[in-house]
Amino acid sequence: MMRISVASAPATVANINAGFDVLGFSLLGICDKVQACIIPEKAVHIKKIVSSGQGEWENIPIDARKNTASVALQAMIEGENLPHGYEISIEKGIPLSSGLGGSAASAVAAVVAGNQLLKRKLPLSKLFSYALEGEAVASGGIHGDNVAPALYGGITACLKNGIKDFQVVSIRCPKKLYCSIFHPAFPLETKKARGILKEHISLQDYIQQSMHLTGLLMGLTLGDYDLIANHAKDIIITPQRKSLMPFYDLFAPELMKVQSLAFGISGAGPSLFALSQTLRQAKIISELFSRLGREYKVSGQVFVGPVGAARPGVKIQKVKK
Repeated sequence: MMRISVASAPATVANINAGFDVLGFSLLGICDKVQACIIPEKAVHIKKIVSSGQGEWENIPIDARKNTASVALQAMIEGENLPHGYEISIEKGIPLSSGLGGSAASAVAAVVAGNQLLKRKLPLSKLFSYALEGEAVASGGIHGDNVAPALYGGITACLKNGIKDFQVVSIRCPKKLYCSIFHPAFPLETKKARGILKEHISLQDYIQQSMHLTGLLMGLTLGDYDLIANHAKDIIITPQRKSLMPFYDLFAPELMKVQSLAFGISGAGPSLFALSQTLRQAKIISELFSRLGREYKVSGQVFVGPVGAARPGVKIQKVKK
């Protein structure tokens, strides 16, 4: 009998406006899956890549040196000096280049699946470091704001102490917090979205953004929805990135009229997110997303789910060789 590990990792929303490259949360209902089995060779072979739900796979590299899942697992093999390798199959459920953390989710699912087949399981901190290596292939740098919530679940802050030295802090999530997502039908690569950002900001912007970040963190921790609404704002990154999403300024005025706690770009975009205190309000906002998409001829997909409710799942299957 051969043991096969199947792991899933959720989609994520990074930045949450005020917390660029620091904050993120996981989303229930959208995920990538990786199936892994042990092979004698100390390498990673990708058997196949398929799509499920809203995911895409045609443009995902099957070359193990370029795929986030295989690179993460290869880093784990080398870092732990494992005496074996892995054969993996990837099932994409998260839209490609959507700003919903698909590359991070594949990397997380891969190391979680691989770890489950080890006699001595690795701690989350090590899995995090290896998943970061995979995520870097897609993002062009070491950024943990998608990897952290995909692996740890909930709302997280990814604190960087060095080039590759991170500390993940779980942030208390209000009991009732929901997210509506609008994913437009065109990809936006993270590298492009990062490439347009200015390297310097004014002192006044720094002070104001720091205030918003502090207020947002306090709002989440205390469950204070007024604080969340007043400070889940971004005056630095969004004004620069929205030029890559022509529909942003068309949607924004309408989103500001409804009772959402926050509205902004999910990760590097092009997906948009909105936070709500109730599921009913989240559904109303999702319906508004759909209406605006039709009105402005921006085709896309809409998702709704609770914030912070998802974390990786894993199971072992035994099959005949």
